[in-house]
Amino acid sequence: IYTAVSGHYDSKNAGRAGKLLTKKLNQVYLKQYEHEIESQEKKKKGEAPESPEKKAQRLKELKKAGYERNILKLSKAVSSRKKTYSGLTALSSTMTAAGLFIPVAGTAVAAVGSVIGAVSGILSGKKLTEIRNSMFDQYFRTDEFMKEAEEKMRLRGQKIVDKEAFRVRMRRVLAASAGYSDLISACDQISKKYADQLIRGLFGKEEERVTGEYREAYIELIKSYGLPFDEKNKIPKADLLARRMNGK
Repeated sequence: IYTAVSGHYDSKNAGRAGKLLTKKLNQVYLKQYEHEIESQEKKKKGEAPESPEKKAQRLKELKKAGYERNILKLSKAVSSRKKTYSGLTALSSTMTAAGLFIPVAGTAVAAVGSVIGAVSGILSGKKLTEIRNSMFDQYFRTDEFMKEAEEKMRLRGQKIVDKEAFRVRMRRVLAASAGYSDLISACDQISKKYADQLIRGLFGKEEERVTGEYREAYIELIKSYGLPFDEKNKIPKADLLARRMNGK
């Protein structure tokens, strides 16, 4: 029951983080759109493009925003899973325990509780797999590679018969090309990168730290993974945060 209630608050924290962070993300993407328009105008006029330093800084901000967007999506998915399936587990435990004290029908009540618990465990595991697949696809841009591969096959007169099976193979190829043995190990590293970004933003060097509502969003993201925030003691640590992000 405690875990179910905790999942409810995690979801609320994820929602608050979304409201605070969306404004910042929109600013970054608007800035990128304006840059593309400006670059096209400069090209028409024959003017020099942006300096390498400005380009590097812009791409760094864009990458950071992409991570933040993915972290927020992951936060909502993880907290939703926790809230949903912890509630089912609490119901299962309650029915199983209650069955010991209910005359005659107690055995049936306990049996139903056990079934609910078993089904909850299966569905929770399935949902975790979906979350990890989504995390992987967002980070490695699987959809873009799928479209590119599908177009190349179309030009050769071929087509993808089973898109889901092809997507699974594509994930394996992308994971292997990045040096990972499988999707789970890839997700471990992805979550570490995401966790490091949040921890640097809160406890890192002065130039790395975020401020104002941006900082509040980071704190809410930490809490949305069911972890406490303690600035004085620099809690949580990146490793623990990464484990929570990866559903552990």
